[in-house]
Amino acid sequence: MKINELTNKTLPEVRFPDSEGMWKRQSLDELFEYRPTNSLSRDDLNYLCGDTQNIHYGDIHTSFRSSFDATRESVPSINCGISTAKLKEADYCRVGDVVMADASEDYSDIGKSIEIINLDNKWTVAGLHTILLRPKMDSFVTGFLAPLFQSWKVRLQIMTYAQGTKVLGIPKNWLSRIELDYPKEIEQQKIAGFFSAVDERIAQLEKKKELLLKYKKGVMQQIFSQKIRFKAPSGNSFSDWEEKRLRDVCQINPKTGNLPEEFIYIDLESVECGSLNKETTILRGDAPSRAQRVLKRGDILFQTVRPYQSNNLIFDREGNYVASTGYAQIRAKGDKNFLFQALLSFSFLKDVIRRSTGSNYPAINSEDLADIKLAIPSLPEQKRIGDLLSSIDGKLESIGRQIEKTKTFKKGLLQQMFV
Repeated sequence: MKINELTNKTLPEVRFPDSEGMWKRQSLDELFEYRPTNSLSRDDLNYLCGDTQNIHYGDIHTSFRSSFDATRESVPSINCGISTAKLKEADYCRVGDVVMADASEDYSDIGKSIEIINLDNKWTVAGLHTILLRPKMDSFVTGFLAPLFQSWKVRLQIMTYAQGTKVLGIPKNWLSRIELDYPKEIEQQKIAGFFSAVDERIAQLEKKKELLLKYKKGVMQQIFSQKIRFKAPSGNSFSDWEEKRLRDVCQINPKTGNLPEEFIYIDLESVECGSLNKETTILRGDAPSRAQRVLKRGDILFQTVRPYQSNNLIFDREGNYVASTGYAQIRAKGDKNFLFQALLSFSFLKDVIRRSTGSNYPAINSEDLADIKLAIPSLPEQKRIGDLLSSIDGKLESIGRQIEKTKTFKKGLLQQMFV
């Protein structure tokens, strides 16, 4: 084992109480062996088993769940007809293995890794564009390698050695340059337990958000199909909904004055799931030609390029903001919250997509958008609907903030604990 007594000892910035001793530093190939990985293509995998998750540019494990008996009593034979993969038992994933993506289309995914914690008694193979790393000795506690490989120290090394233009890759023979720092097993156990609890918290929040999204989708289907109706405070029914074209219930791309000398530009990358996630301040002289929608508080931005993404926004800020012409700027005549939700409804989006043109970047022009019909209730019922669905959006935003806060907390600790 190549250990240099002067350079193989490190200490992290943050440690658990009662942790003792220096951390060891060794190269990745001193600690791991590289196992063969499965080279089956996407078509091969689909032919073999319909219940698979393909390995491709950052998707890093494939479980064969229905193509054979999942009890690990005998090695399954993988013969797909298109190609044949002959794997030995040692080539399948084991608990404690690390599967690393060796190719990606951007730096954020190159070297993305998972540690195999639990196989649930299933045969699992590492496949296309992955490297299967197996510890050479019992040096690591189960659950420790996941945060180690997610740490900025390791990620930075991987990104530094990545090669390529459109697709980045990391050659196996370069993995020997990657250095790993690790403590004694008792400290590994503390680290593994802590990050496992953080990951469980993130998973719980993401599941909560997923369930709330499903709930909202169900409520919207019931409301916009008018299977659910609201009543006035007096108990009386509201009037029937009327079918109107979008142009009749709002202004689309209202005329505005000249661009401000300096403003915050909202492009198609700035909005995601109803939230403004990026603000870029630019000068009028540097503004792109698409910067034309001078915004007023309460305006709705509807994504007209790739509208199926539904990255729309109710603009609720003060100041100089200008949006891209990749959005339609919509100014509601009735309740803005209701109209915003109506533009997200399945029936409306179906019409939008049907009228969109283009293949790689399907888009709808403002005239065709304005011509789409909507069922519109009375203003009091609009407000009841808008308030209800907006309150659900508020809860979703709150959960989203909790998820991001927890991820930021984890990221900070990863940086401080693995230096």
